[in-house]
Amino acid sequence: FNNHEYDPNDLFEETDILYFGAIKKCLRFNGKKLNSHKSLFVTNKYGADNGFQMTPNFSSHIHYYIGDNSYEPGINEFIGSVNPGITTDLIFTKTIQKALGTPYNKCLVNGETFDSDFFRETIKLGYTYRQVNCYDVCFRNYYMVNCSLTEDVYNDCYNEFTKNFDYETLCKESCPLECETITFNVIKQEYSLSSTALLNSSNNIPDSSLLNVWIYYNSLEYTEINQIPKITGTDLVSSIGGTLGIILKHEILIKNNLKMNFNLILKGLFLGL
Repeated sequence: FNNHEYDPNDLFEETDILYFGAIKKCLRFNGKKLNSHKSLFVTNKYGADNGFQMTPNFSSHIHYYIGDNSYEPGINEFIGSVNPGITTDLIFTKTIQKALGTPYNKCLVNGETFDSDFFRETIKLGYTYRQVNCYDVCFRNYYMVNCSLTEDVYNDCYNEFTKNFDYETLCKESCPLECETITFNVIKQEYSLSSTALLNSSNNIPDSSLLNVWIYYNSLEYTEINQIPKITGTDLVSSIGGTLGIILKHEILIKNNLKMNFNLILKGLFLGL
């Protein structure tokens, strides 16, 4: 990492991920939420040489998840995979989106609570609340009741259950949407694994068993999208018309200089926008 070689035990920590009805063994890099006394690895540079690079020896593909440090991976977020025998570059950018809460959106601002069993169970995971994680909790609860299995996932019960499971009907009311989301947009590039000094020092392991993976930022910039209240054209006309109507009526009654007051009022209204 960051052009420095580390012992894997210094970089990774083992963690259990609840994957549908089963538990999967995973390795996590920068898992501060799981090990709070461990400092995060940071970089102030970008590009492949300053990112994260590993060459594990696996005979089959591995799934990966790239997300914010405070998030628990969702069941359906392990959609990426890298394969042995090739080099894979995972180049990503970061986007933060912040929406307004009530009354503008039906979403929870960070720190807000909600009263439902699935919500409380999601919070107990120790990560920042997300609707996708709450949906996973909801899914697993129904799955365990209907299939009564914890290990053997891909079976007839699983296939039938997942095909008919309706998140909107069974989970949405108990799992509100969050107002703030952090996403990583990943560009994946693959090319053939060539014989390099790195591979020559790998105890003559066949290329077909090596996964050469490079993970890094494309730049040190990130995008932040903030939602703010905005007055619409209809609101503006309605506000000006209503205010002027009241004031004009008042001015007519006291027979004051109507034209002068009208101009001042318009100027004041527009300067205040």
